[in-house]
Amino acid sequence: MNDRDLVLRWVHGWAGMRVLRIEEVDGWPLVHVRGPSRETEVVCVDPGLDAFERLARRTAGRPREMLTVMARDLDAYRAAPLPPGIRVDRVDELFMTTTLAPSAPEPVPYTARWDVDGDRATFLLIDGERLAAEGTVGVHGTDAIFDVIETTPKYRRRGLGRHVMSRLTTWAVDHGATTGLLAASADGARLYASIGWDTPLPMWSLMSARP
Repeated sequence: MNDRDLVLRWVHGWAGMRVLRIEEVDGWPLVHVRGPSRETEVVCVDPGLDAFERLARRTAGRPREMLTVMARDLDAYRAAPLPPGIRVDRVDELFMTTTLAPSAPEPVPYTARWDVDGDRATFLLIDGERLAAEGTVGVHGTDAIFDVIETTPKYRRRGLGRHVMSRLTTWAVDHGATTGLLAASADGARLYASIGWDTPLPMWSLMSARP
């Protein structure tokens, strides 16, 4: 499976989990995120400098649009001059993958709760009435898309992220998934790498400077 196909599987699975509409721009998906950080996002994989420059000009002219570029080597894109009206937004996110295998999680002293809706599940760890950690996974064919894996700051460094990932992974495998896909922050990537995830592609995101 090439990089483009893998990323497209992730985009469509992630959008499906969140019930987001997808269009196409220059052969790449444009997702209607409708979120607080951006309205739309174009995702492309090593598109070449000419296509990148066209996409950057397009994004520069559209309020609250993000352009995310993934490539094994981003140096040429980072060195290219940017058009007016666009800024670098995110530089340290990583696209990660793994072959899924269930594992027995280490016990934690918190109450576990599941919220399941068809092929999408959220796992939460609760301390009294406080949320300690949570994460969501959606199964799209044989892919498991992991999303919003978060530990409340007070509860970090206690192995809760690892516990959440273990529980979500087992659920996904039980529902037919064999491949895990996610976009990770730098902090999250350290956790995922420690449990065997690979980093095929760094991510670089630009944002329209128009309000």
